[in-house]
Amino acid sequence: ALADPTKPLIFPYHGTEAFTTVSAADFFDGTVADPFMRDGIVLIGATAQGLSDSYAVPAYGGGILPGVEIQANFLDAMVQDSFVTPVSTTWSIILTALAVLALFLAFWAFEPARLWRVATLVMLLIFVVSLVMPRFFGIWFPPSAILVAFVIAYPFWGWRRLSSVVNYMRNEASNLQQFDNSKDGIIGAGFDDVARHVSQLRGLVANVRERFEFIRSVVIAAPEPIVVLDDKGLSRIMNKEAQTLFDGETLGFGLTDLLASQRASFNEVRKEIEFPNGRVFRFSRSEIADGDDGSIGEIVQFYEFTQIRAAEKERRETMEFLSHDMRSPQVAIIGLAEGEGQRLSAKERFQRIVLQANRTLKLADDFVQIARLSARPVQLVELDLSAQVIEAADRFYYQAQKKKIALVQNVDEDPIFVMGDPAMLARMVDNLLSNAIKFSPDGSEIELTAGLFQDDPTKALLSVKDNGPGLPPERIEKPFARFGASSDTAGPSAGLGLTFVNEAVRQHQGEITVETHEGIGTTFSITLPLA
Repeated sequence: ALADPTKPLIFPYHGTEAFTTVSAADFFDGTVADPFMRDGIVLIGATAQGLSDSYAVPAYGGGILPGVEIQANFLDAMVQDSFVTPVSTTWSIILTALAVLALFLAFWAFEPARLWRVATLVMLLIFVVSLVMPRFFGIWFPPSAILVAFVIAYPFWGWRRLSSVVNYMRNEASNLQQFDNSKDGIIGAGFDDVARHVSQLRGLVANVRERFEFIRSVVIAAPEPIVVLDDKGLSRIMNKEAQTLFDGETLGFGLTDLLASQRASFNEVRKEIEFPNGRVFRFSRSEIADGDDGSIGEIVQFYEFTQIRAAEKERRETMEFLSHDMRSPQVAIIGLAEGEGQRLSAKERFQRIVLQANRTLKLADDFVQIARLSARPVQLVELDLSAQVIEAADRFYYQAQKKKIALVQNVDEDPIFVMGDPAMLARMVDNLLSNAIKFSPDGSEIELTAGLFQDDPTKALLSVKDNGPGLPPERIEKPFARFGASSDTAGPSAGLGLTFVNEAVRQHQGEITVETHEGIGTTFSITLPLA
């Protein structure tokens, strides 16, 4: 009996030939075996073709069955209690709503190109579940409601998304029209409204991209270092000058990190950034607004003050030189000519006056040579470095003989050709040789070397080695500083000679090193590129 006759029930079909069928005549004649009839239920009905009452049944049950076989299937379901219970209308609505909600979540999670595959897979899954549940769980859930909901939801979602995209393109096109420089603006072309908006937006985006690339190229080509920071303070664009300043491509770092990587220091007094290589910069910062009173980053531009600071330093040193070094011998001459010189003999007084006059002349000449060296470009010609050294030794032969100093020449027999300014190189060698003779003790020797540089065969080596007292301690740290420490023990000097040598080597793309030991001597080594 049914547990609840008021509820609709569905019984499963077993298909054709699921039940044993015998002829009614054989049954009544008793020709059917007894075991076949024992403990069984016999249903009698017409099954012959043309006489049976046939009815349509589900395809898995055979499609068409006689009424007696339908009754047999119904009786079997009653005996086996295998009726299928359809879900209630409430649960059908709930399950349909959950399925549609899952579909909309899939719409939100997946991109449109994959969404149709997901929707098809979900529909197939629902269809398979609706077939499996009656078989194994005795519950029938018709999938038609969900499938119809899916068929309606998918186009609705596509329409809604397409409408949002079109509205977005329309708004963006309206905002981007202000960047269009054409007279009537960019008008899209296409079959429908969507295609026209896509075409218009494509043209406007290309216009904006072109302007962005123009601005980017302007920033990159700027002569001063420029760094563009985003709203998080990280570098996003750097021009070539900034990349050179910070040693390469360093995008994605903050300004503080960039300066720290170069060990740059900030001068609080002058508000300047000083790099270890001597370059000095000031910088300005300009905020980039997004149009809504918000900031999307800033532009940092550096202004180099290296030349200005160098000129200030040179001017300051020049004033010190004029006020002290040039003034001192003049004061001494005036003192010797007036009261102080009265205590000396005429010969000794004139000797001291000549000494101070020569000191003034030497200072003025060195100062003029350095100024001339900085003002005019180097006139490079191919010349023999060995010949320069030999000629310098000849010029200072008699000066060395006065102190019985031997000039030892270690010069290659083959010419050593370099590109240089003859007058400048000659004065450079003269300054080194003059200092060596001046500070070397009587009876010592000075070694002059000219040849190929052993560590680099593409360079020439010129060195001057003496046996003097070595550089004074106060000058060892900066031996080539302009107006550096001077000494009167061997004649007038203000340290300008070594400054000239260093500047001459620099203008010849060479390098100079000094090795000095107290009481042993000093060696100046110069390397110049071969011609």
